Amino acid sequence: METTNDYASPQPTSTPWVKLLLSWIVVIVPAAWGVSQTVQKSLPLFTSAPGATSAAAASTAPSMAPNLAAPATAPR
Repeated sequence: METTNDYASPQPTSTPWVKLLLSWIVVIVPAAWGVSQTVQKSLPLFTSAPGATSAAAASTAPSMAPNLAAPATAPR
């Protein structure tokens, strides 16, 4: 009497290379686009305008100092 093992592990199958390639393309293309957009949008942060002086750059930069001007009072 011969017995069979129904619980034996199935033979591993190989993934077709086309399916694997398409899967990687689906992941890499959006990731590359996102990285390129991030680099393009962050370049102005690391470059200065040609001919800009530090005084001109300082005058257009937002100030972190508190506004110490006297508050305007409403007439009574």
